Amino acid sequence: MPKVHPTAIIEGNVSIGSDVEIGPYVVIKGNVTICEGTTIETGTCLYGNVVIGESNKIGPYAVIGSDPQDLKYKGEEVGFIRIGNGNMIREFVTIHKPTSKESETVIGNNCLLMVGSHVAHDARVGNEVVLVNNALLAGFSIVEDGAFVSALIGLHQHTRIGKYVMIGALSKITQDIPPFTMAIGVPAEVVGINSLGLRRRGFTVEQRSRIKECYKIIYKSEYTIRQAAEKILEIFPDDEIIKYISDFILSSKRGIVKGLRREEENIEM
Repeated sequence: MPKVHPTAIIEGNVSIGSDVEIGPYVVIKGNVTICEGTTIETGTCLYGNVVIGESNKIGPYAVIGSDPQDLKYKGEEVGFIRIGNGNMIREFVTIHKPTSKESETVIGNNCLLMVGSHVAHDARVGNEVVLVNNALLAGFSIVEDGAFVSALIGLHQHTRIGKYVMIGALSKITQDIPPFTMAIGVPAEVVGINSLGLRRRGFTVEQRSRIKECYKIIYKSEYTIRQAAEKILEIFPDDEIIKYISDFILSSKRGIVKGLRREEENIEM
């Protein structure tokens, strides 16, 4: 049976799974599903169309489902916020509803959203992502699996962060950050590959070496970025990791950030 504090306000089509705990002064209004094992702490608010998976811990004072900060939005019915399983969403996190019925705002599984971080309308956050305190994701942005986004960064709308990227604090990101890299700065630039993060994720020495070689071609050769993305496929035609890097770059609508400001030879592999 769920455990709901008597001061909580629950209105609308709300489905609460077994073992859910809802704390004091929580407000839930709308078409909301909360699955088994999730805890919602003091003062958190859930509005609109929201689906929350299993074994999440949310709050206190998080707000999920507020109207998008988009001047085109006029109060019409929109799509869902979908939050996966095993996430920790800390106090004062804000996650906004999407801007159309066809769109969603999505948080994957096993993410950590630290205090005051913000996920704007229509944004998509993958699995095992960390958003450090006051990291700000703008509308339609995408953060892929395993990325580590440090404190006080600003991610421009429609911008992407690739898998297992690490972004330094206070960075301004206005273009895509390609997978497996480290980036920092105002504006952000790639400063190397995320060697330690990749090693912790189980990437082999050979895989890390190939990734490093690819980024030398992308950032250090005479090729344009597009030519370099095509060239690495010629060199490693059967490598799925390299294909992902190439596809990420070739599909970029905003272009990728500049790099490198220091020699990759000095980066530990």
